[in-house]
Amino acid sequence: MIYLLILFLLVLLVCGGLYAIAWKGITAHFAGRCDEDPNLRYLTAADFPDLACREVLFPSGTRQLSGAFYVQAGHKGDRGLILFCHGYGAGHHSYTRLIHDFCLRGYTVFSWDNTGCAASPGEGIRSFYQGVKDLQAAFTYLRTIPHFDEWPIALCGHSWGGYVVCQAPALPEAARVKAIAAFSPLEDPAVNIAAQMAAKTHLPAPLFLPFVRLVLVRLDGRAAIKPCSQVLTDGKIPAILYHGTADTSVPPENSVVKAPATGDDPKLRTRMLQGRGHNVYQTTEAEQYLAKTFAGIAAAVAEKAKKKPGSAARLEALYAHIDYDLITETDPAILEEVCAFFERAFTA
Repeated sequence: MIYLLILFLLVLLVCGGLYAIAWKGITAHFAGRCDEDPNLRYLTAADFPDLACREVLFPSGTRQLSGAFYVQAGHKGDRGLILFCHGYGAGHHSYTRLIHDFCLRGYTVFSWDNTGCAASPGEGIRSFYQGVKDLQAAFTYLRTIPHFDEWPIALCGHSWGGYVVCQAPALPEAARVKAIAAFSPLEDPAVNIAAQMAAKTHLPAPLFLPFVRLVLVRLDGRAAIKPCSQVLTDGKIPAILYHGTADTSVPPENSVVKAPATGDDPKLRTRMLQGRGHNVYQTTEAEQYLAKTFAGIAAAVAEKAKKKPGSAARLEALYAHIDYDLITETDPAILEEVCAFFERAFTA
């Protein structure tokens, strides 16, 4: 009997230690802000003469999020309203080119910076599911706008934003959404977080997974651990989902596109693009240029840290010579497919 008690205490101790590691790792990771890199130029509406922008503030919890409505200058943008959710790393200005290109196809786009990101307040982003809460807040705000009920609505998001829009069918606020497009959406944030912890500790990721899930539930409730494929298949909103086979930020094995349930649902269309990376909405040339540019910057940063002669000047030159037209170039074929998908959903 004493041996069973000792074994029980050891198991309890190990589980407590793993939970503590998971709690500390997750809360520390999400405690930081996601702000724009001061060394980079983020495109805004001012960079596009044919893009009109109206900036707004709206509440999410106790904070006022910074957002904007975009439309092609001189046009109504009455093809439909797209709510665009940005990815992890900065705010929605990282996607101004994509927003612009949707507007040129007749849409109005509403996008914002999530809690703790770019122009929105918050000491940190708090959790992955916070993006879903901010989307809920956006819907609540939109209901205060005259004629909102007359607009056909679609959702679009990339990476973190892809996860957010794939969680939307579970939200009562999203009842009027007609279609979803998600680029590089992760199926289950817990899997990515556990993999990151495993890389740091050299312990197997499955060991951390149940404790990561416990922490996510503690932060945001059980909705925070529901896989996107389950939300999409349980819901009624048609969706088109894209992922690249060479994506290293959201590995394809943790993509909604690869989830078995997704492939069996006729209202869901999946596209696994060979050789494409994380920014599947961009052209191949743009993705390759982005990867090459930031590999060079990373190397220069490492050289600067070692105080190599000329490294500071080289780093400054790399930043100064970024081709922002090329590095933000979108893939017209993918955008046309997404817009056609939206149009069919709007008229169904």
